[in-house]
Amino acid sequence: MKKILATILLSGLFLATTSPVFAETINGVSGAQSNGTTPVDSAIAATYTVTIPATLSIDLMSETPDTTNATGAVTLDDITAAGAITVGATVEDLTLTGGTGLTNETLTTTIAAGADTPANSSNFSLTDALPTTDITVNTAELSKNNLPGAYTGAINFTFDYAEATAE
Repeated sequence: MKKILATILLSGLFLATTSPVFAETINGVSGAQSNGTTPVDSAIAATYTVTIPATLSIDLMSETPDTTNATGAVTLDDITAAGAITVGATVEDLTLTGGTGLTNETLTTTIAAGADTPANSSNFSLTDALPTTDITVNTAELSKNNLPGAYTGAINFTFDYAEATAE
């Protein structure tokens, strides 16, 4: 990427320094000075790494407290441009996947990021200054009230880079 950017900048510099020569040739007047302007554009692409938990496991066997949960951290690393990464997280209810043969049993699941109120979705920002946010997945349903078996769900993440605004 650095080589491509250097090539573009050198090409722009070359064109800017040769424009007066082309202008003299086009005008056909020997020894006359002419001026010109060539715009030079450049861009820095934002790159970053966001690390999300590989798995979260909720202990459904816990009878106290009434809400069982799992907590993990979402972390931003290696951002190369000023700005923020907006993270959207949605959680699917836990669904019975094995144990009793019934496949339509679900446990209501909520998600919260930082100090968010638990809901089905959560949005938060990560920046170079604040690169980590804790997320918590909750279910208020105790195992004694539900069918036995393995339950699985998922957290779906979306990431969107937002440029810093000029002050």
